[in-house]
Amino acid sequence: NKVTIKGHATFTAVYKGGARPTPEVLEACCSKRPMANATLYLKKNYYSRLQCTITTDKNGDFQKCLHPGKYNVFLKNERDDKKANELSIGKVDKTAVRKTEPYFILEVTKSSNATFEIDILERVDFTQQMVP
Repeated sequence: NKVTIKGHATFTAVYKGGARPTPEVLEACCSKRPMANATLYLKKNYYSRLQCTITTDKNGDFQKCLHPGKYNVFLKNERDDKKANELSIGKVDKTAVRKTEPYFILEVTKSSNATFEIDILERVDFTQQMVP
């Protein structure tokens, strides 16, 4: 049987500029904001097939009926069966570890309906070379 879950999703951007800005600018740039009209992808691992999606409304709120279980939340839906299998057995390319980590783990139980607060922090890959 499916369980109805509901919740709220927020996103916090990371400052990627040059010199450190004033506290006011930093707070305006990097404060939590509702993930309005966003799609979250629920999968076993980053490269596995899509289990389902959650779509937020204009306020970042969502409601969904899901089977009990553990769902990893991602912001992208990349699929590669070979890489999915490698991830499932713990064989991970060290350069892709951060990319393949879930942003959040939803644990849905059959005992009761649940409310989730999904707080997503932007990830920045500082290993990429800066283009002038």
